[in-house]
Amino acid sequence: GANPVPVSWGEVFTSLSQGTIDGLDHSLGIIVDNKFYESAKYLTVTHHTSSPNTVIISQATLDSLPDDIRETFLDGAKQMTEMQRELEYKYEQKCMQTLKDNGVEIGEISDEMREDMKEAVKPVYDFQKKDSGADIVDAFIATGGNN
Repeated sequence: GANPVPVSWGEVFTSLSQGTIDGLDHSLGIIVDNKFYESAKYLTVTHHTSSPNTVIISQATLDSLPDDIRETFLDGAKQMTEMQRELEYKYEQKCMQTLKDNGVEIGEISDEMREDMKEAVKPVYDFQKKDSGADIVDAFIATGGNN
């Protein structure tokens, strides 16, 4: 039932303040950093996105590395992933507290609604699997932890 409205990034704060838009979909960090909570006093936690920092390297480049360097690279990427997720989680908790401290009413969608959302976006995954390959899309989805 939502009606998406395109708004240039520089106009989001003003659009929220003036009621031109009712809300936005973004990470907690962006909401806090831009003080959108000054106008948007409600937050719904949906767990529908993940903010992974990706490390991209071509298979040819990875294969060209000497074994010891390749293993060091892969191990470093794994360590970085774990650290990024831990830091992101801590930052999100800090953002949630900032939002609460600023009078934002925080709610969370039900498991049933979350399942309905997942069902509604299946065509997007199907399209992306055809475009990028099922193995890549499935691997990316698996990084979310809340599939």
